[in-house]
Amino acid sequence: MPEIGKLPGGKAAVTARAGEFGHGQKILTTAWAACAPPHLRYLPQVEILRQVWVHHYFWDVDGSLRWRDGHALPPASLRFDSPL
Repeated sequence: MPEIGKLPGGKAAVTARAGEFGHGQKILTTAWAACAPPHLRYLPQVEILRQVWVHHYFWDVDGSLRWRDGHALPPASLRFDSPL
């Protein structure tokens, strides 16, 4: 799979792909739901996913999930980036 910044189709394709990845937020919403078993929140895999989403996505004032493109990312020293 190519790096997200090198997708054919330019910035529009990158933004569309990031939007697709952003739908994974449903996993985190489910893990933190009142009816979810509390131990789900403490699984290392869920914590890694939470960190990635916090660094790469945000909820806008309209309640829509948005991708943080390059200039809106946290400083590299605070980010959780995959080595792949």
